[in-house]
Amino acid sequence: MFISVFYFRSQGLTNFHTGLTSETICVVHPHTVVILKPMKANRTTLITGLAIALMSFFGTQIYGLINRQASSSVTSESGRYLMENVPVDSALVAFEDLAYLRITDKEFPKTVFRSPLYSKQSLDMRSYEDDTTVGIVWIDFLKRNQSFSIRVPDWKERWLNNFISNTPYEVVEDD
Repeated sequence: MFISVFYFRSQGLTNFHTGLTSETICVVHPHTVVILKPMKANRTTLITGLAIALMSFFGTQIYGLINRQASSSVTSESGRYLMENVPVDSALVAFEDLAYLRITDKEFPKTVFRSPLYSKQSLDMRSYEDDTTVGIVWIDFLKRNQSFSIRVPDWKERWLNNFISNTPYEVVEDD
């Protein structure tokens, strides 16, 4: 089977007939014709490529969620802690309206504590602070052991908490 390869020049269009099979790919450059033989991909190569693509997508989504800009923030009464509500709008949680609380210790600005995900419907950014706790309504950050105490009504564990939250937490159920 013959393939026509068109060769583009500034003077015009030239047509070359070659004895190449349909399995050969021709790349035409202004003064050269490069002939490439395609690699025959086996199932393992395809699965590996797909796995790498999915992991790259997932990693990019998580990185974007962790470094996302906050929608609202408040500073604690002492001025030491910055509390930010960070929305989670991603393909990973397409139909849920979620957010997490990011607390930054201003004395150690590279130290950031991220809560587990919660519904934005229960968001109330009124803050409080005492000797042992800093937080907003429904979410306490315990300073001494650097953990969260969650009291959000109808709170649900989400698989993404394993990737977003970097701080131990305890869910306290209403009695």
